[in-house]
Amino acid sequence: MSSPATNLSLPFQMTGYAVVEQLYQGDRTLVYRAVQNADQRPVVIKLLRNEHPNFNELVQFRNQYAIAKNLEIAGVLSP
Repeated sequence: MSSPATNLSLPFQMTGYAVVEQLYQGDRTLVYRAVQNADQRPVVIKLLRNEHPNFNELVQFRNQYAIAKNLEIAGVLSP
C-alpha cells in the first residue's frame, strides 16, 4: 500500500500512524482510517470524543473493544 498523500490536521498526535480520513463522527466516538508507518498496514482507529469521559462512557468503550477483539473475520486483524 502506498503512503497517504496528505495527513489530516488532527487535535492530537498519533506517533507511528498517518491518518488518512475520518470515517465516522458520532456523539461519543470518532473513527479514522490510518496507516501504520512501520509496515504500511492499514488500520482503523476509534477514539472517544470526550477528553475526560465519564465512567459509563469508559465502560461502554471497553465493552465494544472486548467484543471487537474476539471477532474472527477474515482479513481483520485482532488487537
